[in-house]
Amino acid sequence: MPVDLTQIANPTAATASAGPKLTPKFFSSSLTGNGQNARGWLSNMADPEHVHPKHPSREDCDMVRRTVRQTQGGDSTCVRRLPLYFVPAARLNGHANNMEWMVPAADKLSNVGCTSSQSIQYYLDFNAHSIIMEETENKAQGVHEKRLTIFYRIGLWALDGRKTPKEGDLIPVLGRLTHQPNEVTFKFAEDVTKAVESMLSVVEKHGAHIDWDAAYDAIANVSAYETITDAAVLWNSDEAAKHVERMVDALTFTSGRLTNTDAKDLMLMLCAMEAYNMPLHVYMTIYDMLNSKIHADDMLTVCKVNLNLLLANTMTELEKMKPNLNQFSIPDPAPMIDPKYTREQTQAITSNEPLILTQAAAGTGKSSVVLERLQFMSACGVTPEDVTVLSFTNAAADHITELNPNVNSMTIAKMVHLIYSENYNHRLSTLETVRNALSIYLPKDPIAYVLRQRMFSVIKNDTGAFTELNLFVEQNFDKVIEMLDRIGQTTLELEIIVTYQNLDKMTEPDAVSCKHLIIDEVQDCSIFEFIFALDYIRKHKNSMFIVGGSSLT
Repeated sequence: MPVDLTQIANPTAATASAGPKLTPKFFSSSLTGNGQNARGWLSNMADPEHVHPKHPSREDCDMVRRTVRQTQGGDSTCVRRLPLYFVPAARLNGHANNMEWMVPAADKLSNVGCTSSQSIQYYLDFNAHSIIMEETENKAQGVHEKRLTIFYRIGLWALDGRKTPKEGDLIPVLGRLTHQPNEVTFKFAEDVTKAVESMLSVVEKHGAHIDWDAAYDAIANVSAYETITDAAVLWNSDEAAKHVERMVDALTFTSGRLTNTDAKDLMLMLCAMEAYNMPLHVYMTIYDMLNSKIHADDMLTVCKVNLNLLLANTMTELEKMKPNLNQFSIPDPAPMIDPKYTREQTQAITSNEPLILTQAAAGTGKSSVVLERLQFMSACGVTPEDVTVLSFTNAAADHITELNPNVNSMTIAKMVHLIYSENYNHRLSTLETVRNALSIYLPKDPIAYVLRQRMFSVIKNDTGAFTELNLFVEQNFDKVIEMLDRIGQTTLELEIIVTYQNLDKMTEPDAVSCKHLIIDEVQDCSIFEFIFALDYIRKHKNSMFIVGGSSLT
């Protein structure tokens, strides 16, 4: 965005740079629990003996967000498997062995041996690769079991014995020793101990002295919690883009285009990344890297599998439209505003840039800035009816209406519902009700069956479930509308997806018409709501003034 007023309240640099302490919750709150009665999946993983590392099979990779219902002895047993990846590159068929892996930090290495002359030192490192959370439930038998399997990637490194471990000096070992470049340098094994013994035995056969006690101590000190936290630190930093770049560089391009197989593998990887609670600026860096390597005709397809990348793509395309967006003129002299506002707040209130993002911490007067900006725009000759304020809650929208009765004020959900209702005559229901209706009216329809499955994943709040639902509707748009016509129902989730997919062709009521759009408390909106709002701006060439918390992700 051309104007980034990131510090309206002008906090100190220390406050601005400080962020929440990273934990495995970065990937999923289910790993650590809620701190009260609900225990996380890692609660029973304090002892490495409970860890069973192995290389996940392709079946495991394809089981993402799938619920399998089985019948055993007449009883209904539900088996739910949820894989979660910390190093998504290893999802790629065969490419994990070719990519240039990130070198671990020195404090994560364990020295386990050297050559007889001590000219070369050998080090092990352990990284959490992925986990599979499996839950089995049979209510009739009173069975409710949980099983967590953790997969580790084990690395063996060599270093000049005169140097301190650092990036650029560490060298992957196995392939160089055996003169087989394609040999797996990093082990994914059924058993950590056996994997380490196998790796170090290769080095020992080539004349190295192995400190087996140090190796076993390194295994015993592996912490699932710490290694997953280390992965969170990586994916929360700009280093994430370098990591993704290594993955992309391992793929196969033909005339600048990915092969079909590699394109699918890349999108599987990006889909897995959607589980990560990464800051928006990190996603923007990843997007820019992908945009520099992926053919322009493929970028939108690639971005659609990850809502954060789709948001980055939408923001980038909107930025290109900046010269064509609505602006209002500021008279000379400019209207006066209340002197109580800080310099940064004043800058936000009085700017007439067409794209503005303002960020600040809670309690720093963001709502007051919105109200003052409405008055400033009115003083500049902007007709209140040409302004729409989108809020997250009805209460916030009603507050704007009370103070500015001529300004359109509503939630994004209401805007979507008004547009959708202008084009379709479907009664608003819940996801569960629509699923039941589809099973009654279209019990044998294969597309209806898949739609019901996608909706069930959304109900369960599975990672990436909304993205999959959006892609499914896009790929089967006419059929989905036909099914909704048949049952005469829709849901809030389907309303925004259908409206987003068909926005350029839909008629809109006067109630949503405007030239200037203000979005308040944007951090409370879902990513897809934000994407929809930006696409609405693209269609109507509105100016946009966004207000949000300092923790925008």
